[in-house]
Amino acid sequence: MGGGMLPLLMMALMAFVALVALLGGAGLLMLWGRYAQYGVLSGHGMVQRAQIEASPTPLEALRERYAHGEIDLDTFEEMVSHLMRFQAMVSRP
Repeated sequence: MGGGMLPLLMMALMAFVALVALLGGAGLLMLWGRYAQYGVLSGHGMVQRAQIEASPTPLEALRERYAHGEIDLDTFEEMVSHLMRFQAMVSRP
Protein backbone atom coordinates (compact mmCIF):
# COMPACT_ATOMS: atom_id res chain seq x y z
CA MET A 1 0.00 0.00 0.00
CA GLY A 2 2.89 2.38 0.75
CA GLY A 3 4.40 1.73 -2.70
CA GLY A 4 1.13 2.61 -4.39
CA MET A 5 0.92 6.02 -2.74
CA LEU A 6 4.30 7.23 -3.97
CA PRO A 7 3.30 7.66 -7.63
CA LEU A 8 0.11 9.41 -6.52
CA LEU A 9 2.06 11.80 -4.29
CA MET A 10 4.56 12.48 -7.10
CA MET A 11 1.72 13.27 -9.50
CA ALA A 12 0.12 15.58 -6.93
CA LEU A 13 3.46 17.32 -6.38
CA MET A 14 3.97 17.73 -10.13
CA ALA A 15 0.44 19.10 -10.52
CA PHE A 16 1.08 21.56 -7.69
CA VAL A 17 4.37 22.70 -9.25
CA ALA A 18 2.67 23.09 -12.65
CA LEU A 19 -0.16 25.09 -11.09
CA VAL A 20 2.28 27.40 -9.29
CA ALA A 21 4.27 27.81 -12.51
CA LEU A 22 1.14 28.66 -14.49
CA LEU A 23 -0.14 31.13 -11.91
CA GLY A 24 3.29 32.66 -11.51
CA GLY A 25 3.70 32.93 -15.27
CA ALA A 26 0.29 34.53 -15.62
CA GLY A 27 1.19 36.97 -12.87
CA LEU A 28 4.46 37.84 -14.58
CA LEU A 29 2.67 38.35 -17.89
CA MET A 30 0.15 40.64 -16.23
CA LEU A 31 2.96 42.58 -14.57
CA TRP A 32 4.87 42.79 -17.85
CA GLY A 33 1.72 43.95 -19.66
CA ARG A 34 1.17 46.64 -17.07
CA TYR A 35 4.81 47.72 -17.37
CA ALA A 36 4.65 47.72 -21.15
CA GLN A 37 1.38 49.66 -21.17
CA TYR A 38 2.33 52.36 -18.69
CA GLY A 39 6.09 52.16 -18.49
CA VAL A 40 9.04 53.10 -20.60
CA LEU A 41 8.32 50.65 -23.42
CA SER A 42 5.15 52.28 -24.67
CA GLY A 43 6.06 55.90 -24.20
CA HIS A 44 3.24 56.46 -21.73
CA GLY A 45 3.70 57.89 -18.32
CA MET A 46 6.23 60.31 -16.95
CA VAL A 47 8.45 60.46 -20.03
CA GLN A 48 5.57 61.53 -22.24
CA ARG A 49 4.26 64.02 -19.68
CA ALA A 50 7.69 65.63 -19.46
CA GLN A 51 7.80 65.95 -23.24
CA ILE A 52 4.34 67.53 -23.32
CA GLU A 53 5.24 70.01 -20.61
CA ALA A 54 8.45 70.94 -22.42
CA SER A 55 6.81 71.36 -25.85
CA PRO A 56 7.46 74.72 -27.50
CA THR A 57 4.82 77.35 -28.04
CA PRO A 58 3.52 77.72 -31.61
CA LEU A 59 5.68 80.82 -32.12
CA GLU A 60 8.77 79.04 -30.81
CA ALA A 61 8.02 76.12 -33.11
CA LEU A 62 7.84 78.50 -36.09
CA ARG A 63 11.12 80.10 -35.06
CA GLU A 64 12.75 76.68 -34.84
CA ARG A 65 11.44 75.68 -38.26
CA TYR A 66 12.77 78.93 -39.74
CA ALA A 67 16.12 78.52 -37.99
CA HIS A 68 16.46 74.96 -39.31
CA GLY A 69 15.68 76.11 -42.83
CA GLU A 70 12.41 74.20 -43.06
CA ILE A 71 10.49 77.34 -44.09
CA ASP A 72 11.62 80.51 -45.83
CA LEU A 73 11.25 84.08 -44.53
CA ASP A 74 8.03 84.83 -46.43
CA THR A 75 6.36 81.66 -45.13
CA PHE A 76 7.60 82.38 -41.60
CA GLU A 77 6.20 85.91 -41.63
CA GLU A 78 2.89 84.75 -43.12
CA MET A 79 2.49 82.00 -40.52
CA VAL A 80 3.38 84.37 -37.67
CA SER A 81 0.80 86.82 -38.99
CA HIS A 82 -1.87 84.07 -39.05
CA LEU A 83 -0.86 82.98 -35.58
CA MET A 84 -1.12 86.50 -34.17
CA ARG A 85 -4.55 87.00 -35.76
CA PHE A 86 -5.74 83.69 -34.36
CA GLN A 87 -4.44 84.49 -30.88
CA ALA A 88 -6.10 87.92 -31.00
CA MET A 89 -9.37 86.34 -32.14
CA VAL A 90 -9.27 83.74 -29.37
CA SER A 91 -8.39 86.23 -26.64
CA ARG A 92 -11.38 88.46 -27.39
CA PRO A 93 -14.19 88.24 -24.83
